[in-house]
Amino acid sequence: MKHLIMGTAGHVDHGKTTLIASLTGIDCDTHPEEKQRGITINPGFAWLDLPPDDGKSADACDCPGQRIGIVDVPGHQRFIHNMLAGASGIDFALLVVAADDGVMPQTVEHLAILEHLGIRDGLVAVTKTDLAGPELVEMAAAEVREALSRTFLRDADIVPISAIERTGLDGLVAAIRRVVARLPERPSGGALRMYIDRAFSVAGFGTVVTGSVMGGTIRTGDTLCVAPKGIEVRVRRIEKHGKEVQEVRAGDRASLNLAGFKREDFERGMLIADRSIAMTSRIDAEITLIDTSPEIGPYSNAVFYVGTHESACRIHLLGRDRARGGEKALAQIELDGPAALLAGDRFIIRNCSATRTLGGGRVVDAAPLHHRRTPPEMIEQVRVRAEGGLKDQIASEVRKQITFVGIAELARSLNRGRDEIAAAIRDGDTGSGIISITSPAGDALLSADTQERMWRQVRRALVEHHHEHPLSAKGLDTAAIAARLGVAAKEHGASITEGFLLMMSDAGKIARAASGGWLLAGFKPAPTQAQEAALKYLRKKFSDAGMGVVSISDLESEIGKQFKLGAKDLKTLLKHLVECKEIVAIEDVYIWKETVDQCRQTLLAHLAQSGDGVTVAQFRDLVNGNRRICLLLIGLYDREGVTRREGDLRFIGVNA
Repeated sequence: MKHLIMGTAGHVDHGKTTLIASLTGIDCDTHPEEKQRGITINPGFAWLDLPPDDGKSADACDCPGQRIGIVDVPGHQRFIHNMLAGASGIDFALLVVAADDGVMPQTVEHLAILEHLGIRDGLVAVTKTDLAGPELVEMAAAEVREALSRTFLRDADIVPISAIERTGLDGLVAAIRRVVARLPERPSGGALRMYIDRAFSVAGFGTVVTGSVMGGTIRTGDTLCVAPKGIEVRVRRIEKHGKEVQEVRAGDRASLNLAGFKREDFERGMLIADRSIAMTSRIDAEITLIDTSPEIGPYSNAVFYVGTHESACRIHLLGRDRARGGEKALAQIELDGPAALLAGDRFIIRNCSATRTLGGGRVVDAAPLHHRRTPPEMIEQVRVRAEGGLKDQIASEVRKQITFVGIAELARSLNRGRDEIAAAIRDGDTGSGIISITSPAGDALLSADTQERMWRQVRRALVEHHHEHPLSAKGLDTAAIAARLGVAAKEHGASITEGFLLMMSDAGKIARAASGGWLLAGFKPAPTQAQEAALKYLRKKFSDAGMGVVSISDLESEIGKQFKLGAKDLKTLLKHLVECKEIVAIEDVYIWKETVDQCRQTLLAHLAQSGDGVTVAQFRDLVNGNRRICLLLIGLYDREGVTRREGDLRFIGVNA
């Protein structure tokens, strides 16, 4: 069964709500004010069960028992913002035109809105045939066909009906079935998003929200995020078409009972998602003005609508000074309030007083750079994002970034599936100047300019490290370099940084140290004459000390007098001797390596011969040492696994 939503459209008082009630038995006007005024104010919701096919009729389809969701929208010009909120999640349109009125202003405006929202299929009901004779009905149908000749409904079925007398309803259901049969199923993968169009409290259940699922799947028990507040909620219960279900997916109308969300938390424009979507107040977009729109200049104010979100905005045309009715244009749009937008989202723009629809468009880039100037190369990049294929879009996003971009980041930025991005990268040919990094965690891309900039950052980090630690042969580890590059927090940032460094190593720019760290190519520890003399002095000092403790404060004083070196120099020299495995650092004490090894051999020989355990005091007597040194050594041997502790005794360990 396909998951699809049909939305009504048309002028006020042309019978949309009455028609839906006749089709489904559900009155979509549920608010007292709607009953009192006799017009729809807020979107209403219903569903329709299409009768199963016998397989013989011309309108047979491969979806027996199909149930579709229905959104009934207001037709009055004052409530276009509510019409937009309802129409955003629909799959096809039911345009309603009264036979006694014909095509009216909101008929045309609704059609333009649906076109800009990306709706590409539907049908037409010519209503109130009971109030018009056959000739008037025929004239109305001809007028509708003419009005639709340049729209997505130019080939749509036009069905005359009377909702009051219930004539023509079978033909309308058959036409709906034909639309359902030819529409593709919405993909259920990708990012989950559902704009909230209603929120209310139900006794015994708590807060319930409703909306049209625009992407992904929601299951009972899921933890979701409500933007823009970032509230985490848990799905207690799901209803679809009045019945409890375990899941809903793209193309469904859903009611969600949420834990962690209060009715007073609700604000128009909220979005439910399966992850935290970065809020944005700036987008690059491709806009199209309707034929009757007034001309707009390089900087124009308007009202921006997406889903149930509404915000004042400023439109900055890119690469041109004017855009006239019927024309397309690239623009950067600054929103007064943040919105949860993704690439590909459809939106509508209206004039500042919200009395006239100017046009609509789609988001090209939900997180663009601020275009203070508009050089041709920048405009070309926006054009590529708008008109190019996936590989062009990938290349454009990569060039925009100041570091490498992983598959997950590209999928989020371009609002595409990870597998789709990964396949495009595997196929190669992502554009000139785009470089691929291979790592165990996955592939990543960067531009040639970014590669050069990152290499300069790595080189600067290694130069500073070698200057501060001229005797160290360990180098900087990958995690430290990832932090210097500002990518440590990225998904798989350290792993991809490793891949980048391996590329630099293959190019002969850096080298891997024996310890696993990174060095500048050709770097070798090179002590100065004073440092070399001090190292010779330190080696003798520690060698002569044997089991004694060498005072670091005494060393500082002595190397200062003899070699004119300071405390920082001493720290560097000691670190060098540790790295070269000439001395061993245990806590704050340094011991000659040969002394550590000799004591280890003496201890193991004794344990092997006696078979009994050894106390610290016995070990001290065995090696003729002092208690502090012996405690440090025996602790070291325990950590090495050379010895194992049982109470106060040590025995031969597993690594002996």
